[in-house]
Amino acid sequence: MTAAIRVLSAFQRRALNEIVRVPGGAIPGVLAPAIFLIGLSGVFGAAGDLKGYQGDFTAYILPFGMLQGATFTGAATGVNLARDIEQGWFDRLLLAPQRRSLLLLGLVSSASLRATLPATFLLLVGFALGVGWPGIGALIYTAISARDLRVVQGATVVIAVTFVLLNVLVDLLQMIVDPRQRRAA
Repeated sequence: MTAAIRVLSAFQRRALNEIVRVPGGAIPGVLAPAIFLIGLSGVFGAAGDLKGYQGDFTAYILPFGMLQGATFTGAATGVNLARDIEQGWFDRLLLAPQRRSLLLLGLVSSASLRATLPATFLLLVGFALGVGWPGIGALIYTAISARDLRVVQGATVVIAVTFVLLNVLVDLLQMIVDPRQRRAA
């Protein structure tokens, strides 16, 4: 295990420890979007029955709840970072014998880990309420069944571009994490 991986895993463990140690900091970001999703689905759920409206209203407002959860998580991360700066932990971190880009990547990855908690919980609540996401696979299947060549081509291009961009991102992150990769390039 390289030193970079150990640093990133230490940030992840610290983020998980903060959630376990102070669950009150994570509860509003998890429960508030779920409460709003359930409440708005109950109040405005009949809007999906209106003439001309296609789809499920709960599926329509689910992304807004996910954005709300990400906002709450981002605010909590900012508060935690301000506390760390005030208490001097950040200054001690800057004295560590690691590259600053790795320290920044560790902070971002730990914030991303915290952001998955409300998103996962909200998706589970949405699926329990009957939200279904057919995804791009169902879109391609429907387009092939309808012989809609343009949609098939467009979806294929989207999948190919996404695949290439994710591979480039992984290669760049690997160069940041493993200095031997950087020397070889």
